[in-house]
Amino acid sequence: MSVFNETVRRKGQAEEDIFFAKLDLELIAELHKKYDEAQQNIPEKVPTDPGYER
Repeated sequence: MSVFNETVRRKGQAEEDIFFAKLDLELIAELHKKYDEAQQNIPEKVPTDPGYER
């Protein structure tokens, strides 16, 4: 393969790698956002006095 063809191929591969890296970062950010929202929606358990009986 000529040097020019190899350079063009590597440039294309680098652009593809950058595209998918950005996509991965966006997906990871969305997962973190959903996880944080789910954690906020979990009701806190109110501690009760174990000695109190009805």
